[in-house]
Amino acid sequence: MRKNVIVLAMMTLAMISCTDTATLDIENDTSGYMYAVVDGDTSDYDAGDIVTTEWELASSIFSSETAEGNVDVWGFFVFKDQYSYSIDAGSSETITVTADGGAVGIENNSSSFYIDEVYISLSSSSSWGNNLVSYSIYPGETAYWTLSPGEWDIKVVDDWDDEFVNMGEIIFADELSIFGYTGFLKVVPGMGKVGIGNDSGQIESRGRSLSGK
Repeated sequence: MRKNVIVLAMMTLAMISCTDTATLDIENDTSGYMYAVVDGDTSDYDAGDIVTTEWELASSIFSSETAEGNVDVWGFFVFKDQYSYSIDAGSSETITVTADGGAVGIENNSSSFYIDEVYISLSSSSSWGNNLVSYSIYPGETAYWTLSPGEWDIKVVDDWDDEFVNMGEIIFADELSIFGYTGFLKVVPGMGKVGIGNDSGQIESRGRSLSGK
């Protein structure tokens, strides 16, 4: 009889207290790199990568713990965004991040000129917006931005104060468009837009790279 009581007590304890895994999968469903922050830890993703985060949580027949929080994401074709998750012990959840932007690269493919200013604005805007670079783009460098899909105009100003434009460029989600300095049209009087100021287009900087890297 005593043995049966001990066994029953152990079974009851097992039902009351055990642990189980909560699983979060984050998938980069874009064609470029992406970053995600979970619980303060940043993971980098190549195109198509899936990164798994697991929590060991208390679970019983009566109740179970829940992993809750937010995931901050951004990437080459992804604007900064935040996702929420709530996962019970023994359950899993998948967050699939898709492209909501396209990317533009301004390449300084000259041998000696510097690009001192870059303006990118929606073609529907009457102004150029604000200068997007705080320091020059050197020969051999490419600077990148994520833009909302649509029709955009681009202007660069070199270290001789000459202005060059590409007008009416169509930017597609999940695609990179590279514009070389030597391929821009030099501005002549009456060409393009005038003035600077705030622009309604969504733009986020995505850093720089050197030619061949």
